Amino acid sequence: MANDNTIAYAPLLPGAAQGASSTAEFQFKNSVAVIAEFTIEAGLLDKRRFRLVAGGRLTGGTTTNFTAKLYVGTGLGAALFSTGAIACNSTSGSWHIEVEGLVDDTGRVINGTGTGGVAAAMTAVAIATAAAIPSAALTFGVSGTFSASNSGSKAYMDYFELEAL
Repeated sequence: MANDNTIAYAPLLPGAAQGASSTAEFQFKNSVAVIAEFTIEAGLLDKRRFRLVAGGRLTGGTTTNFTAKLYVGTGLGAALFSTGAIACNSTSGSWHIEVEGLVDDTGRVINGTGTGGVAAAMTAVAIATAAAIPSAALTFGVSGTFSASNSGSKAYMDYFELEAL
């Protein structure tokens, strides 16, 4: 939920359900079917700790796993953190992903840790990939993937925010 420390967020969430009848990785979209991402100005995160959080609801329409990934860069840019494939077999629940990090403005990389969860399973805290970043504006996005194709599988992204710590 947005708070006084929120410096950017993806507007118009939640969007329509995504992921049914496909095993392809998809970028979450907002309620007007535009990719749910946000861009921040160059240098805004330099020498600052931050937290990226995203999450929503899902239903696994069959025996399937769900993977959420957080990206830096436009489209499916550089993967910063992944929940890994977690079972959500024929059940409904929530998913979330969270990265705390900082920008090394000399080396132009994001360093940090991440965690996440799908349905009732959590990932252990792990190192977020040291994603190289440009000196220009930064764009962040989120994707999802179901491991089995089923018309009953669906995922929604309800929030996606960046907070200063």
